[in-house]
Amino acid sequence: MAGDKTKRAWNTFESFLAAWPSMARDIQRWDPDDEDRHADINCTMVDGSRRDFQLREWLEAEQMRASLNREKAEKEILGCLLGHFADPPPPLWSAKLEPVSGIRRPGASSLASIVKEFGNLLEAVSVEWPRRLEWNGPQGYLCRDLNKWPTLHEYFREVHFNRCQPDPHWLIFGPVGESHNHRQALRALLDAVLEKIRHYAPPTETPLDLIVHYSRAGIRNTPFYGAEIQGFEDVAKWLAEELPGLLRSLNPVPFQRVFLLDERRPDPVAFAVYPALERCS
Repeated sequence: MAGDKTKRAWNTFESFLAAWPSMARDIQRWDPDDEDRHADINCTMVDGSRRDFQLREWLEAEQMRASLNREKAEKEILGCLLGHFADPPPPLWSAKLEPVSGIRRPGASSLASIVKEFGNLLEAVSVEWPRRLEWNGPQGYLCRDLNKWPTLHEYFREVHFNRCQPDPHWLIFGPVGESHNHRQALRALLDAVLEKIRHYAPPTETPLDLIVHYSRAGIRNTPFYGAEIQGFEDVAKWLAEELPGLLRSLNPVPFQRVFLLDERRPDPVAFAVYPALERCS
């Protein structure tokens, strides 16, 4: 685990320096440090001084676990179903499984039941299809009543059958079908900053900065986009406005500066959000 943490710290700080080349030029040497209780990155500056950085990923842990569970469930269920049903029975071309919220990995007996019940559902739909001309339209057939198949009903909200050409497989999982509240993502960001500040107070002798970085949350957490938040710069502005009032009651603040880093893209972007808003360049 220490090795994984060191690698993640290395990659994140490389992204940070790529977003802030002028800072990179001021650093003579830097290293991740698993043993340092206060810093993830130790830097020796060109002028001989030292500056350390603490890292914190902007990630909502509960959503992260749910996303990973869904990913594992999807892999196991699809792998098993495609192993038993490599091709759809005529006249079907494709089917999309819409999972329930919070789907979990099935045990061996549940997986066997899913296979059996899905086979029965396929047979029922393929027999009925020729009598249902409306199913041959672009909307296909949306099977929402899964009560006859209790295990399928436990794991899926509905199954969408269609004559559309499948790609790459005839059987797929649908996307997460839950509405999002971007305020939940912003709350997770504030919690990440405040958790670090409370944990690392009081200040250390060596100047210490905090980098909150955004990467895996882009695919595993609620999106941050909303009416007033159209991009990452808007997030930085919002955080810079929120922090001063919150931090007044937490003095002394252990970090001289707080940065927000978007490391998802080929060209990372970073902003200083405390004590003042500034784009790093």
